[in-house]
Amino acid sequence: MTFICANLDQKTQKALKEYAIGIGINESKFNSDLHATIVYSEEELGLTHGTNPLSGTMKPVGLKYLGALGSKWRAIVVEVQSDVLQERYNYYLSKGYKPRFPNYLQHISLAYEPDELDLSTIKLPDFDLTICSETIKKSVIN
Repeated sequence: MTFICANLDQKTQKALKEYAIGIGINESKFNSDLHATIVYSEEELGLTHGTNPLSGTMKPVGLKYLGALGSKWRAIVVEVQSDVLQERYNYYLSKGYKPRFPNYLQHISLAYEPDELDLSTIKLPDFDLTICSETIKKSVIN
């Protein structure tokens, strides 16, 4: 498995943590590995693993749950829109990577196995999210 993601700069990570705790996410369930997945693929096509510079921004456009209630993968996510993420996703698909999930949903997971919140009453972050790098690594399914 190949996992490729966009990493957030320190200022954005700090602001997202403050946002998450401010909307009622329990700090013990906060995802300290904030990133936006670009591709999660079965293929290993020879890319060098590591972290490389990447710059751009993501605009928050939604807040939702992903995953089944009770699942360890249940998450509160901020849906984002980013031309950079879409361009990188398209690039990796053109190289032969096949995404594990059929529809690409640009997002950042704020918390896993979170307490249930009424997301319809919560305002989105009022700041853009800054990308500082891209990581490519081998991954195993848990």
